[in-house]
Amino acid sequence: MKNFIVKNMSDLITNSSSEVFCVITGPEEELQEIEDILDDIFGYNQDYEITPVVDMDDEGLVIDLPYSMTKNDKFMAYWNGAIQNLVKQFDNCKFNERL
Repeated sequence: MKNFIVKNMSDLITNSSSEVFCVITGPEEELQEIEDILDDIFGYNQDYEITPVVDMDDEGLVIDLPYSMTKNDKFMAYWNGAIQNLVKQFDNCKFNERL
């Protein structure tokens, strides 16, 4: 019998391979500018299992991380600080951590 680690109830419902790291809220123009910067850093990608994915939705700018990245505390601390510092450059935007 194989053991599985469940980090979030959404894992059971969606069989997700990533988790929402943060949501950035603010005016659409500023969110677009942040998205462009993050796409330059992470590269434009839509594969949630391999790299971070930055995507705009009704909630704001959503950054999803693959589970493999969420296991490394130093990685998480680095990107948490880096993205918060980026968001601070925009007066009307807010960083909302999810993990």
